[in-house]
Amino acid sequence: MADIVVPEDLLLPLPTTENEKDLYNTLQDYTKKVGQSFSALEDIEAITAGTGITDTDNVFSVNDSDVDHDSLDNTHNLTTDIDHDTITNNHNLTTDIDHDTITNNHDLTSDIDHDQLANFTQTEHFTMLDQDDMSGDSATQAATQQSIKKFVEDSLSDVATAVYSAGTTYTYASADTERITESTIYVKLKEIQVAFGGVVTITQRLEGSAASAYSKIYLNGVAVAGTEHSTQAAANYSDNVTVEPGDLVQLYCLMTAGGGYYARPSNFRIKGAGPETTTVITD
Repeated sequence: MADIVVPEDLLLPLPTTENEKDLYNTLQDYTKKVGQSFSALEDIEAITAGTGITDTDNVFSVNDSDVDHDSLDNTHNLTTDIDHDTITNNHNLTTDIDHDTITNNHDLTSDIDHDQLANFTQTEHFTMLDQDDMSGDSATQAATQQSIKKFVEDSLSDVATAVYSAGTTYTYASADTERITESTIYVKLKEIQVAFGGVVTITQRLEGSAASAYSKIYLNGVAVAGTEHSTQAAANYSDNVTVEPGDLVQLYCLMTAGGGYYARPSNFRIKGAGPETTTVITD
């Protein structure tokens, strides 16, 4: 520590009274503290800048990059200075762990041998069939919701757009049983439900007796204009009628004179130019 020299004009006479002694002691303590402060400043100026420390006009700073952190006990940069592989039970979960050595834990995409799964290959195990036309025939793969929806919609569309066309090439349904009635008002004797819409050809055989037998075609309980026929003998008739999907095609008959005289309809048939299937309800 450097010596502190006090100028003579600052020297004080020896105290004689108690007050002077207290003041003297106070000034002496103050002077001692000032001396210590100057001494500390001189010591700082004596520091020489070197590795890790920079001196800029007596302002010293620490260069962090030049400090050897590994030589500092228990002090490290947690990101770059610690060897994580040497820390028990601590690893980078992505790169440091050998997942194949962990029992029952695997990457489901790359680590499982799908060919060893009974009845499944890798493609069958992880992919769904996306076939709007359901052209495949797999017993192990499932179809996507989208492909099922598209297939059903297209199938229903085909049904909805199917139409009948008049003709006698194909018979869609036949109600051939002979029915009889002596009713003098129209009563329903036959009924067939059609699946599609369009124009169908309806044929029938009607037989009367001494009095005239009448028949008329109805749709869903409503008479179709221009389809009434009458005969006293036996005759075959044909009418083209426009129908909608689900319509009930009905044959109503009557006899002009009752009391043992009968109308006998039979062979009530729905026909058309193209193939189709309908359902007989009452034969």
